[in-house]
Order: sequence, then structure tokens, then C-alpha cells
Amino acid sequence: MESLQASLVPEDIYCFPALDVILMPENWADMPRTDQEQLYKILAALKRAPETVRVAKAASWEDLPVHDQPARAVLFAPGFDENFEIQGRGTTRCLHAPPLAALADNKELKQKLWAALQNLFGQ
Repeated sequence: MESLQASLVPEDIYCFPALDVILMPENWADMPRTDQEQLYKILAALKRAPETVRVAKAASWEDLPVHDQPARAVLFAPGFDENFEIQGRGTTRCLHAPPLAALADNKELKQKLWAALQNLFGQ
């Protein structure tokens, strides 16, 4: 019996880190192309490939699935904190950001968001 237990592989090698989560108030397929491109630009600036994050539909933090415990989450939705403070939700560091459409022509808002994202992603 002891030899059988010794040959088993511990379960912790099967644990994969949760992907960072991007929350949007609408489904990816329903988002305007300009918003999709804006998100791709943000991810590229953070040196993140689109496949390294999970984009989920959520209008608020309460919609973040309970089973998801990512290291970082960003919610692009109305009602964001103008100070761009990073908050904790369990083990997840969270940033409530303005809707992507609001960033299109607002350089000051983009700069504030960029500083907060650099802080969130440790750059």
C-alpha cells in the first residue's frame, strides 16, 4: 500500500492560476468594434495577449462569478471611482474603470486609467 501512495502525483500540480478577468456590461460579440479595439490596445500596452485574460459579461462586481478568484479583475462600466483606487474582493485586486467608449476622446481619463492599470498589474 505504501508503494502505491508513493507513486501518486500530488493534486497541487493540477492547479492552474486563474486568468485575469475583464468584466464588461455586454457580451463580447455585442460590443462595438471600437470598444473591442480599445481593449486590445490596453492589453497590448500591458504586454498581455488576449488569451491571457478572460472577458466576462458583468455590469457590477456582484456579477463576478463566485468560483472565479483571479489575481486581478478590471470592470469597465459606469459608476467608476474617479480616483481609480484598487480595491480588494477576497483575494482579487480589483479596479473599476470607465466604459471603454468614454476613453475614446478623453486623454486625461486615459492617463489616470493607465497609471492605475500599471499599479494593478505591477508595472
